[in-house]
This record gives sequence, structure tokens and C-alpha cells, in this order.
Amino acid sequence: MQRLLEENLYWATMYSRRQYTDANWKVNKKAIFGVMPPVIRDIAATYFRNKINKQIYGHGIERRKTEEIFKVC
Repeated sequence: MQRLLEENLYWATMYSRRQYTDANWKVNKKAIFGVMPPVIRDIAATYFRNKINKQIYGHGIERRKTEEIFKVC
């Protein structure tokens, strides 16, 4: 169960929140960075999105097809 959570569900959640669609990203960007001034919000959001995308790619989940990612979970 722990492995399922750490290796699949966590990364699938990160993928769906940050990578799956731009609509998801816009909602999360507003929720997470919405209290910051617009210029700082955009810089911080872009920085963290790029960092998370690198982590998702490094884990290997982003190299799969979207259907395969959610089928595994």
C-alpha cells in the first residue's frame, strides 16, 4: 500500500495537477500563488512548475501516455 501511494498515486496526482491540462494548471496556480502580486506570482509559478515538471520527468511517469498513467493507478 505504501509503495502504491509513493510510487504511483503521488506522481499521478502531481502529473494531473501540473501537467495534464493547462486548465488544471490555471486553477492550481490561482489557488497556490493567488495571494502574491501578479508579477511575482507569475515568476514563482513558472519556476515551481518547471521544477515539478523536471521531477515528474525524472521519475519517469511523464514518459508514459496519459491513459497509461491513470490506468496504473
